Amino acid sequence: MKIGIDFDRVLFDTDRFNEYMKKETGLKHVEENVYDERGCYSPEKHAEASGIDVKEVYDAVKDLESFVYDDIDLLEDLESHTLVIVTRGEEKYQKAKIEASGIGDIFEEIYVVQEGSKDVDGLEFLVDDREEEIHRAGIPGLVLNREEHGMKHVVKFAGGKK
Repeated sequence: MKIGIDFDRVLFDTDRFNEYMKKETGLKHVEENVYDERGCYSPEKHAEASGIDVKEVYDAVKDLESFVYDDIDLLEDLESHTLVIVTRGEEKYQKAKIEASGIGDIFEEIYVVQEGSKDVDGLEFLVDDREEEIHRAGIPGLVLNREEHGMKHVVKFAGGKK
């Protein structure tokens, strides 16, 4: 089975990462819209609204292993399945975060969706923190709320070792 797993808030502690970015760069909370025309977070727009060069943002996106959730190793129990990352966002920024997290090698492919459904390339199951993403994809899936569940829950639902 081909299983798509979302990156932000499923594999990666995005909220803690966002706090880190505010401390490491000049990014700040702004009233301006920091999303592009597709609804994806735009580091360029956020940097501009914060009065900094976007290079400062990308320079801080390195050595992000500490933001990966501790239970990612449980995905090994899904070794009989094809695992792919299916994330939504601005492609350059998402790929930079994934690369800096060090977990890209666990997955066969990485898809960065900017518009439409996360139902990509024969996906059969989707794990996401947002229910609307699973509904939009129209395939079986699991909404993962990190405050309630972890990867053990994913492995159970996706048919890995118990």
